[in-house]
Amino acid sequence: MSFAMRLRQKWLWYRHMWPVLWAHKPLCEPFRHDVLHIGMLYVCRSCACVLAGFFSVSLLLLTFHKAVAPALLIPALVVTLALSAPPIYCHLPRAARDVLRFATGALVAMTGYTLLTANWVLGAGSLLALLVVWRAYLRWRTGSNTDPCQGCPHFETANVCPGYALQADHFRAYESEAAGLLQAYGPSCW
Repeated sequence: MSFAMRLRQKWLWYRHMWPVLWAHKPLCEPFRHDVLHIGMLYVCRSCACVLAGFFSVSLLLLTFHKAVAPALLIPALVVTLALSAPPIYCHLPRAARDVLRFATGALVAMTGYTLLTANWVLGAGSLLALLVVWRAYLRWRTGSNTDPCQGCPHFETANVCPGYALQADHFRAYESEAAGLLQAYGPSCW
């Protein structure tokens, strides 16, 4: 596939999928508190909180150039990682989970700042701790059977889940336009 056609395909993908690309969850009632709806855009609430924490703390650190990050890093890391343990995190109210995700983003910013400007050993250790806990959390989630979709009446049907209907519509629109592009230029361009 030529570079120009790959760019065009990516452009088509993002043009059709951008409203639902960052939802990360089905758009149905059980998940309504986990997805933010901003105009046409659906955004994962946890990811939005992580990014808000990362960018706001990065801006503070870059603006004030204080070595506060290393002093706060270890206590913030211990508290955030302890409360983010899946058996605890799953039972917290949504607002507390939002604060923990914000704190995780802030920790990533503080870790980067510490690694690059203050104490690379402390920064590298914090980065390693964040990565290990993130991996453990992902492993726990994939191994657990706590998927709320399993109790849904649409779970075992052959049709597209109503929670993913909007994503499917956007994908079909992309697929139709990409197929038209392939027909117009022929398979040799792809």
